[in-house]
Amino acid sequence: MKVARFHPAARDALRTFPVNVRRAFGKAIYDLQLGHLLSMPLSRAMPAVGSGVAESQGDVVMKKRTKGVVARTAGELAEILGLERADGIEIAVRSALNTKIIEVIAKRKLTHVQVAHLAGTSRTRVTAIVNRNTKDISTYLMLRVLGALGVSAKVTFGRAA
Repeated sequence: MKVARFHPAARDALRTFPVNVRRAFGKAIYDLQLGHLLSMPLSRAMPAVGSGVAESQGDVVMKKRTKGVVARTAGELAEILGLERADGIEIAVRSALNTKIIEVIAKRKLTHVQVAHLAGTSRTRVTAIVNRNTKDISTYLMLRVLGALGVSAKVTFGRAA
């Protein structure tokens, strides 16, 4: 997993955002740490800068060398964003659900409409899931989509660090 580094001033500014915004931002950053690509409305391509370069909403530019605050796990990321430990767990679980849905859809070569029909939801919601824009998508719906795709989820428990 890639490391996320935050300028202390950026961390402090992020902590002033509403909790729902910090959760959505946390999931987007965690997905990037795992190497996933984001798309609109979370990110947009910048081909003029270079191949594979994208701008994300909320970018912060560091002008001077300052020791950054580092997040290596979803738990550390939640702490930096001023969220509860449970939010870090939720970020990791929702990211794993999101990844599995995307993998199964790609492997089975299903359209968004086909998945929506199987899961009894709208194509718009399926498109949001595939684009990793799950801010307004419930965990229940993600589990329902997985179930409709013939995948079961297994929950395991471990000691929190």
